[in-house]
Amino acid sequence: MKKLSNFLLVTAAFCLFGLSLAADLNRCNVGMGSLAQTPGAVPIAADRNGLSKLPRLVRNPCLFQINARVVLRELEARLGKKATLDDIPDADIDSFAAAGFDIVYLLGIWKTGEFGLNNARALAREEGVDEKHACALPSAVFDYSVPDALGGDAALARLRARLHRRGIRLMADFVANHVAVDHPWT
Repeated sequence: MKKLSNFLLVTAAFCLFGLSLAADLNRCNVGMGSLAQTPGAVPIAADRNGLSKLPRLVRNPCLFQINARVVLRELEARLGKKATLDDIPDADIDSFAAAGFDIVYLLGIWKTGEFGLNNARALAREEGVDEKHACALPSAVFDYSVPDALGGDAALARLRARLHRRGIRLMADFVANHVAVDHPWT
């Protein structure tokens, strides 16, 4: 059985909203199948804006959840340089399609505030951990835009286009009460 890339964390291989989990996991062949055999994995033509017109979602779509900060940190270690959303390999995106995933749910992509980052750095020093690994909680959102360190909003748009070309949607969270202490709303 072909495995998905080791650097990606499969934190969820379930149907959106938890509906019909057992029945639809048969459709989400994690690590198995090929692009030619997987429904929804056929490349789709782009519209005039460069985004693909995707077919209507199946009743119980399969979702692949990625913690962007964890994945990019592991990718940085492999590449030996700072990694952004643009550095996520096409081969890994192909593996999502081959596995039958309909949606990639990307976590931890929004800008966080200095308050949370300073607290994380202090905790790292306290625990004897290198401060370069410190980051604010992803739910302590300072601004609903992608930080430059992850490639900015443009990198997110490019990742979305890369997913769309393979028939996969991108989902990101917006939770209005997930704001940092130093967010302008607070």
